[in-house]
Amino acid sequence: MVDPWSPLLMSRRSARDLVFLARRAHPALPDHPVRRRPARRGSGPGPRVPDGAPHRTNDLVPVALARSACAGSMAGGMIRLPPQPPMSLRRRHCSAIISESEPPAGGTKYGKSSGGNVTLHVERGIVYDATGKLLDVYRRANAESDPVMLLWHGSGPDERTVLEPLARATAELGVVVFVPDWRSDAPDGGRAHLLASIAFLRARAQAFCGDPHRVLLAGWSRGAQAASGIAVDVSAADGWRPSAVACLATGYGRPTPTSARVPLEAVVNGDLDPIPFWLMHGVNDELVDVEHSREFAGVLRDHAWPVHLHELETNHAGIVMTQYDPNLRRCIPAAGGHAIKAGQRVAAILARAARGIMS
Repeated sequence: MVDPWSPLLMSRRSARDLVFLARRAHPALPDHPVRRRPARRGSGPGPRVPDGAPHRTNDLVPVALARSACAGSMAGGMIRLPPQPPMSLRRRHCSAIISESEPPAGGTKYGKSSGGNVTLHVERGIVYDATGKLLDVYRRANAESDPVMLLWHGSGPDERTVLEPLARATAELGVVVFVPDWRSDAPDGGRAHLLASIAFLRARAQAFCGDPHRVLLAGWSRGAQAASGIAVDVSAADGWRPSAVACLATGYGRPTPTSARVPLEAVVNGDLDPIPFWLMHGVNDELVDVEHSREFAGVLRDHAWPVHLHELETNHAGIVMTQYDPNLRRCIPAAGGHAIKAGQRVAAILARAARGIMS
């Protein structure tokens, strides 16, 4: 009898097929509610999509499929994990489980891809908090206690996929990259989501073959502002601070989503132990002027904080290897040009920062 959950068949399953098979395999499980995904608002310039408007035809997604690619359930607040791959497909030097099959259309928790001479494992749609927020993890197939980067996207709600090009490029250089969804339009500005992603990384970094003692906290645009708040406010994350912070294309003169403190003022008035800052900004940024990063770099130097400022020939979207699509009202992977060149350089800088190379 053919296994309905075999990688070959799974790659051809639609979402409805998976729900049907899940209920046949586990008839005792309750039906899963259907959750409408909120519309995504673009991170770049242009009009925003109203909250709640469908952004694609597959707007209704079963909760179970948002958490795994096969039969899973939420019963009594507990997640029932999907069947594990055979032992022959498990990595033996760390506890993460990886399938060697390609993900079916619509995304799965497990996937594999090759870029150049590096094979990446990409694990998608991992629940990291009690509200069901998801994150993706990118790492080399041979990762073993690699440095870790937590990468926060910009103000567009739940746009972790926007950062996939940069996440892949950085992971290929030997960094385990965690990219979570979060919502800047939440009542608390997204603070709970961001802090929950930190807690998940601290608890689970080793399970994904990362080193929890070498953590680079990075962000783009609004996410970069949030990252700077963690660095300058020791109380923001219950005393935890990363090994270094990388901020892409943001300003530092306002309170952040993670802290009520203003980074510029906190560096001047605070007595914190300095941690390295890596600032990257496009000289052609049409949304956030590069002068913001230049000013903050000067303040950091004046107060003996280690800082590297990198100015790149690109714009706001290009610094993360993307371009803004006015029709989709969001950023998409760049087709070429300055964004690819700048994004590759940013990935190399992030990898150096994650490894603690300051020179």
